[in-house]
Parts: sequence; structure tokens; C-alpha cells
Amino acid sequence: MFRIFIFTLIILTVTTNAYASKELMGKGKDLSPVYEEMWTNEIKILAKDLKDHKLFDQQIPFSIVQMDGNDKTLIQIAGIFNDKEIKLKVIKPEQLAGLKKFQGIIFLEDVNLEKLGQLAAQFSPENKAVFFIVITDDYHIDEHLEEKLARIGLKIFDFLSLPELEYLKNEEGRQVINFDTPQDTQKIFEHLVREGMNPVNAHTAAEEAIINFRKMKDIKLFILSKK
Repeated sequence: MFRIFIFTLIILTVTTNAYASKELMGKGKDLSPVYEEMWTNEIKILAKDLKDHKLFDQQIPFSIVQMDGNDKTLIQIAGIFNDKEIKLKVIKPEQLAGLKKFQGIIFLEDVNLEKLGQLAAQFSPENKAVFFIVITDDYHIDEHLEEKLARIGLKIFDFLSLPELEYLKNEEGRQVINFDTPQDTQKIFEHLVREGMNPVNAHTAAEEAIINFRKMKDIKLFILSKK
């Protein structure tokens, strides 16, 4: 994917303690339910890659798990997820070890390479149907990251900032979310009103949520896959 080439300019080295959650996954919660729709689109993109490489198993769930922090966002994603071929399931971190076969996405925040390697080692080399999404706002230049990832059996699948989720395209090549059109802003507004906010305030809150989300360029998503 094209964003990988940007990675040569902005490269991650995560140095903070493993699982020290900043709740970065929930930073877009003010955009609900559109924030969850953006993640739904990303999940479908990753599942499609497995299908394209004949790695997708329709007989087992496509699981998503938050290794640190609150998995509320994942639960909300699963609540709106709709795909006839993908059985999306949210699982707890402690359930990973007990699974005979796993396919899906493991979400992590600010985790060091040592801990990431230990997690990746839980899966056999033959199991290629695993993605790791590291969400971080703590990164700096490291020209040897790809080499370091290769040593623990991982490679870079994609790299983007959190606001770039808005511009992802679906299988038909259509941009699913577009905050420059009224449709998605209206969804946020209606959600805020259902939650009890005054309609006048809800219009302003929806617009401010979009502006704030688009400023979150320092939050990066490093999507890793098995080598």
C-alpha cells in the first residue's frame, strides 16, 4: 500500500513500557458512530487481504482484541459490523493463549519491541492470519525498524495517522467516510441528541469533534503482519 513509502521518512521506535495505556484507541469516541464505521472499514480491508492471499478461514471468527486499556471501542465496532463473510468477535487478552487457531487483529498501545516479539511468538510461523495494530503518539526516527521487526517475524503492512482513517476506500474503491459532506456530520449530531445533548449544542459539538479529530495527526497506526 502506498503509505508504506512514507514510512521511510517517519519511522517508529516504541520505547515506553508495554501496555501503559493512554486510551489512544478511544480518542475518536466523540465522532461516534462514524468513528466505529471508520474502523469497520479498516478491519474489512485487512480481512480482504487475507482472502486475497487465501489465508482467510470462514469457519472461525475474525477476532479483535485490545491488549491494553479499555476494549469499549472494539465492542462498539462489533456492534455495528455487518459482513456476511466475516464473523467478527471481540475477545479478551487472556483468551488468546487458549485458542487453537487465531485470525484477526491485535490492538496495542505504545509497546516495546521486546514485548511485541513475545506476543508474536505465541503464534506459529505457519499462522499468517494475524495483524498487529500499534497505536502510538511516541515515536522517532529509526532507520533499522524494519530489520528489527523482521527479527521477531513481523513486517510493515501499512502506516497511517489516525485521521487518515477518514480517507480509506472500500473494496469498490469508494471513500466510505467524508466529513466534508453533511451525511456523516448528521450521524454524529443524531447520536449526541440521542445521548441527551441539546440539539443546538449538538450541532456545534459534532463540528468541533471533526475539527479536533483531523488535528490528531500525531497519533500513528503501525499495522504489522507476519512475515
